[in-house]
Parts: sequence; structure tokens; C-alpha cells
Amino acid sequence: MATDWSTAAISLRCWRCGAPVLRVSDRLPTGTMRLIGDQIIEVPRHDQVVLGRSDDVDVVITHDSVSRRHACIRSSEDRPTIQDLGSRHGSAVNGIRLDGEETIPLHDGDVLRIGRIDFVVEGAPEPASDVVPAAAPAEPVGRDEYQTRGSLLLRLGADDSLIREVSWQAFHDQYAPIIRGFARNVGTPKSLVDDLVQEVMAGFFRASERFEYDPEKGRFRGYLKTVVIRTLSAMRHKRRGEQDWEDERFLEQPATVERAWGLEWTAALLERAIREARAESRLTDQSWDAFELTARRGVPLQEAADQLGISPDAAKKARTRVSSTVRDHLQRLRAEEG
Repeated sequence: MATDWSTAAISLRCWRCGAPVLRVSDRLPTGTMRLIGDQIIEVPRHDQVVLGRSDDVDVVITHDSVSRRHACIRSSEDRPTIQDLGSRHGSAVNGIRLDGEETIPLHDGDVLRIGRIDFVVEGAPEPASDVVPAAAPAEPVGRDEYQTRGSLLLRLGADDSLIREVSWQAFHDQYAPIIRGFARNVGTPKSLVDDLVQEVMAGFFRASERFEYDPEKGRFRGYLKTVVIRTLSAMRHKRRGEQDWEDERFLEQPATVERAWGLEWTAALLERAIREARAESRLTDQSWDAFELTARRGVPLQEAADQLGISPDAAKKARTRVSSTVRDHLQRLRAEEG
């Protein structure tokens, strides 16, 4: 079957500063996976796409932190993957850096960092094998376990008052930081950030008796984003002229909003995945230190090994084990919450 080739180059701007940083070669076929910017960048399937600063790569990212041939996205019927090509400043997926030998699958909603530029992946196909089934109903458990179990959203309407109380407190603790961070990023005046969080939470509480989370009807990530945007828009309209908003048109740019929301959501989910993985795993503190230094902070392997008093090979193996564990927890959280 003939390939459907794109005929126009498309630009992508940095979500933070608005500077044009990316353009797509007119040689690329159209596809279904996208990198979200001011415009949608389609990444072809059944192909190999090289990202970098050089003019002869498929996706050109004009930024000093990006190497000439920085990373490669490969797409197939199964799933899209990314591999760093030995770049100077590295690549990361959801805050976990890739080493030169790793090939990591990309999922819908992933935050992809190329050098120091962040993008949000949209539309990446999810193989059936990657979908984590929801946990089956279990016997009643204590307060501590209710605070950590992933089925939080399904317990908000529970009949038991203790379950409801703990669930709503956990709901606030999990999602208030995301709302707060998003509000700051979209230019909400500092004096109104806490008001926004309180209003969104109060709205959920007022509707608690009829609130039902049904994963089959959509992702909670998108539902909460919609609630926050509507509440924020109402607050901005009500206080127009009383407060200075940094960017009046920000909420009217869906791609920019999605990018800002995705970064906050994924950062919070990663921290939860790390906490849960560390609590459940038998990996040593030294292994977690190796992961923190190399996979999160970007400390060179030899330097991290010297700090930990272990060999580079041991540090690399520890990083790989912990990274795999954290990614598994991250995917499970995503499957449970949408």
C-alpha cells in the first residue's frame, strides 16, 4: 500500500517561552502519534524518526541543549518506542532519563524531554498487553491501606463513613498539588491559587453523594482538567479588572493547556510511583541512590559510582532495576486512574 506522505512542514513552540523550537521534515508520512505543541506534530508509524538539531534529521529541534542526532522514535503496529542516540544532554520519559542502550515504549500522556525541551505525547497506541487490569474487590482493610490503594476514585462514594473520610482526604492530598502547580503555570495571581484549589475541591465534595467515577466513560485526568479550567475561567471572569492575569488567552489554547496540565500530572504521578515502589520493593537504599543520581539528576555514571563507592557496572544495574520498577508502578497508577 502506498505511503501517505505529508506535504507541509509544521512548527512546534516551547510550551514555556513560546519560542519556535521544532519543525518536522516534509519527508515524513502522516501517523497517529503526536507531540503536542501550538500545532499537532504527527509521528509516523511503521517508520523510524530521528529528532535532533541537524538539518538532515526528520524532526528538527532548534535548541542548544539538543544534539545534532539526539533521539530516535520507532513506530510499529505494536507500540512506539524511543531511544537516546548518545546525546550530550540526554533524553527522558516521565522524568526518568534514558541510557544509550535503553529502548522505552511511549504511552499516551507521557512527558518526553529532549535535552531541556519538554513535550507531551498524545495518541500513542496502547497494546492490550500494556493495560493493567483493575484490582478485584478485596476484603475490608484498615485506614493505612485505604490511603495507599489505587482504587481511590472508586471509593469516594462509599457508604462507610470512615472509607469516605479517608478517601476524600487522600483525594485532596493527591490532586491539590497538581491543581496548584497548573494554576501557577497558567498565570493565576498568587493570591487566587489557593482559592482555586478550594473551589475545585468544594465542588467535588458538594457533589460527593452523586459522584461516580466510571473509567469506561473517560480518563479522570481529562475530567479533572476540565473542572479546573471551567472553575478558573469563572474566577477570571468574576474578578476581571480586579486582578492582573499574566496571560488572558492561555486557556483558549488547548494544546498549550494540555502541555502544562500533562507536565504537572505526570510529575505528581511519578513521585507517587517512586514512593509506592520504594515502600514495596526489596531494593537497597544504595540502588535507589544510584537511580536518583543517574536517572533523575543526570549525574554521569562514573561520578555516581564514585559517590556511592561502587563500580560503574553495579551502579548501572541498580539504575536499570529501579527504573523498571518505577515505570511498572507508574503504568499501574495510570491504568487505575486514567
